[in-house]
This record gives sequence, C-alpha cells and structure tokens, in this order.
Amino acid sequence: MDFSSVEKHFPEIELPQLRKLQAYGEALLDWNTRVNLISRKDTEQFVEHHLLHALAIKRFIHFPPGSRILDVGTGGGLPGIPLAILYPNAQFTLVDSLEKKINALKSMALQLKLKNVLLRRTRIEEVKKDYDWVLGRAVTSLPVFVDWIRDRIRKSYQDDVDHGLIYLKGSLYQDECKTMGVVPDQVHEIYDWIPLEYYREKYVLFFERETVLKAKKPYRPKPKGKKRAPKKAKKIEP
Repeated sequence: MDFSSVEKHFPEIELPQLRKLQAYGEALLDWNTRVNLISRKDTEQFVEHHLLHALAIKRFIHFPPGSRILDVGTGGGLPGIPLAILYPNAQFTLVDSLEKKINALKSMALQLKLKNVLLRRTRIEEVKKDYDWVLGRAVTSLPVFVDWIRDRIRKSYQDDVDHGLIYLKGSLYQDECKTMGVVPDQVHEIYDWIPLEYYREKYVLFFERETVLKAKKPYRPKPKGKKRAPKKAKKIEP
C-alpha cells in the first residue's frame, strides 16, 4: 500500500500517526475480504479515494480536546477512525446498523489501541446523546441525513466555536439543499487542498447547528391504511 500521497498532502502528520493510519488501512483491506466495508473494486485506490477523503476534514477543522464527535453510517470506519487517530484527545462514537461491520471495526480499534473510539451497532434514531459535531460521508441524501441528526448537535459552549454537521458530498448537494430551504454555512472543494482529479466537485460541507434546525423536513408520504368496509345501512322498521 503506497502511503506517499498521505505524506505529500499532509506533511504535518507525525510518523507514529502515519504508521497507525497505515496499520488501519492494512487491517481494513484484510477485513474487506470477508466483510464488505468498502467497494472491492476500489481497494487498490483505498488511500487516494477513501483515506485522503476522510483526512480532508482535517483541513477544515481541528477538534479540541474533550470534544464529542458522532460518525453516522461509518461503514468501514470512515471518516471516524482516521480522525480518531489524528485527535486522540477527542471522543469519537461510530454508528452503523450492520453488526458485521461494527464487529470488524471493534477488532481494528482493539488492534490499533484506539481508546477514544466507541462503536455502536444501532440506528441513528436510537442514539439519544448529543454531540459537538456530526460526521457523514455520502451516507444518504442530505435532506434525509439532516432530518436524522437534527436533534443530535448540542449548543456551542464557546463563542468562537460553531458546532454542527460536517458532510462529505458531491455536487448534488446544491439541488438537495434547495429542497431543505437552507444552504451550507461553509463549502470547501477538496480539490483545493488535494489537487487530484478524483476530488473535483467533491466537497466538505459545514452546516451550523442553527442551520440544521431550520432545514425543512423531507417529504414522506403517509402509509396508506386498510380501507374500512362501508357501514351497513340500518334497517328502518315500519
């Protein structure tokens, strides 16, 4: 596995963290032969298409010590595990609904000695805590995702820190935002940070907590119930 692109685009990452990122990549690809964590057609591009994608969030934000981050629909641990390696003093909770994926990630976290990672097999609707930041990597459409997590972001406790949603998404975000009636508070094209052709029209989107709360809920047609049989007319006695 060639990690030279990580060193090239993130020269500030220290050697122990680079080694741990590489160990994570090797463990993920090993598990991927048994559990579908990332597309098997894309394993040779793991570093360029997956790891760098997760690390791009580092160009946008530095997670303060003690902060709580929720990674929803984490799949193969992306972007949560790479960021947990870089920010050992922040607490990351990774959620996925598939038990086999969570079991694989638990094995990786144990191998990597990641004490700041909590793994939960659950649906986001069952998560009751709130967090400083919520992460998502093209999990579903933005209107649906925003509706899932709208009550999971806690108020900022510092004047110069904005809590909210950090979402990795392609150019479709513009049409999806129109249906929500809001726009991201910040939009960063990853290509500006990582000038590889793959990252053209791939973005880091940031929605502040207040923006998330203002977003319109997605339209969901009500399920049709069973039609009641018409009542029989009462017989009128003469």
